[in-house]
Amino acid sequence: MNNFKTTNIGGLPIKLNDLRFINNGLKEAFKGVMSSYGITDSITIVLNGCEKTSVSGTTTIASGFVSIGGEICYVPLHSYPDPAVGEFEYWDIDLTFDPSGSKVFQSTDIFDTYEIRVGKVIKDTVIPVGYTAYDDAQSLFEAMRTKLNIGESIDLILAPNIYVQQPFTAFKSIDGIVSFEGALTLNTTGVVGGAFQVTTLPVGYRPAYDMHTYFTANGEQWDMYIGTTGNVYCTIVTASTIPSNLEYLCHLLSSYRAV
Repeated sequence: MNNFKTTNIGGLPIKLNDLRFINNGLKEAFKGVMSSYGITDSITIVLNGCEKTSVSGTTTIASGFVSIGGEICYVPLHSYPDPAVGEFEYWDIDLTFDPSGSKVFQSTDIFDTYEIRVGKVIKDTVIPVGYTAYDDAQSLFEAMRTKLNIGESIDLILAPNIYVQQPFTAFKSIDGIVSFEGALTLNTTGVVGGAFQVTTLPVGYRPAYDMHTYFTANGEQWDMYIGTTGNVYCTIVTASTIPSNLEYLCHLLSSYRAV
């Protein structure tokens, strides 16, 4: 970061430009730190707090901290009437001055010098270009997850012959391990050797090699095939083809490292 050198002796004349140089250096340093978490000037990130509640027609924003345009701002507790139809809420920086910072310059002009900049949610009928709606602001964790591509989960799009009993979700951990969760129902009667496509995994969730997971459902034995192209099929098989270590094999192959 930029540094205002103060080690020289002989009577250093301090000017406003010197203070501006120090101020810009600090802002630049904070931007550098926050950029490692995926925070840029073009997005608004909620760092802490700032939860929204609505009671008896009044919306309240809790205190916290937010990054707006790369600037870290304190968010004081503030309230406003609930938005009406056609009104929107967005983040902005509210500017006021501390009266104790009113200074008389050598020119006898009086200027406010203690600028207080806080984050607030503004309600209006239009969101200005470049501003972020309250609901579109990411949390710090969400920004980090996007930046580092970690801790993801997606609800998979299923083939037409599949009904969802519980959302069928793929999870990817910080080290790229993919696992599944959910409950499905086929709407076609299964027969021995009959294969049914379940879903197609998106890029980033596919294994490095073809895999098979064996499991039991409704008293039948099934083989789930997970291909390198993302295709996922379930095939009903006879009990005689299931390995004796069924439970272990199912546990072993239910998770894999994505490529």
